[in-house]
Amino acid sequence: MNNPILQAVDPNTSLKDEPTPATPALAAQQPPDFVYDTTPDPAPAANSSTKPTNGAGNDAKPPPSSSPGPESEPAHLTPEELAKLDAEEKLLSEMRTDLPGRAGVPDGVVAITVAHKLPKDTFFRVNKPNTIEMRMYAKTTGLDTEYYAIHPCMWAAFASIDVLLAKFRLYEILTVDGAHFVHPVRQADHGDSQNEYSRTKEIALEQATTEWVRISTDKANKKYRVFKASKERYPDPLFPGYTPARLLTLCFADRGLLVDSPKHDLFQGLAGGCSVD
Repeated sequence: MNNPILQAVDPNTSLKDEPTPATPALAAQQPPDFVYDTTPDPAPAANSSTKPTNGAGNDAKPPPSSSPGPESEPAHLTPEELAKLDAEEKLLSEMRTDLPGRAGVPDGVVAITVAHKLPKDTFFRVNKPNTIEMRMYAKTTGLDTEYYAIHPCMWAAFASIDVLLAKFRLYEILTVDGAHFVHPVRQADHGDSQNEYSRTKEIALEQATTEWVRISTDKANKKYRVFKASKERYPDPLFPGYTPARLLTLCFADRGLLVDSPKHDLFQGLAGGCSVD
């Protein structure tokens, strides 16, 4: 015979006073004390005069407008500035020898400040789009060499006084130190071949279009040696971004180094002051 389980009962408490526990079914039917509405408030109408409060009362400021402001108008060049640009482009077109129907040489463009020598202890890069061939005259005085750009209208005049104009290829260069200049390299012309110094120098300049290089002189073999920097050593170069026409003007026309008339001092000095028909 099983004994009943006895439970101690407080004599001051009546069994009738104990709350009857709610069954799960009845508890599920009880509504919650609070119901949160997650539906977002509708946006105010565009023509509504009611100011949005965003829960902060009547003093709340409306959110800033996300609509973009009016676009600024592009700057317009004056007729004088446009005429100058057109004149520079015309001069470049006349000077270039690498256009169709000229000399059939590779594509390229022109210069900046013309430097006679390349740096031998500094890494540098070349801006390939601004490379051009043109006929020039190199005037050497002592240890200095100055380069003159010769306009095609003067080629025959120089030939009439037995002065040969050499063909040069000019490279726009930027060093790791920030030096920015153009370096001319003489090309094979008038039946002469390019010497070994010029040939190996152009090998270095061609490599410098894609990577940082420096050169050193191999006097025993009369040529240049090329050394490349690691790819992580220096960042990509940032060239000034001059147009070829502007570079031609800055390098030669503005510095008096463009010979386009028999009255130019260079031609007068070579011709002995004689006029040439």
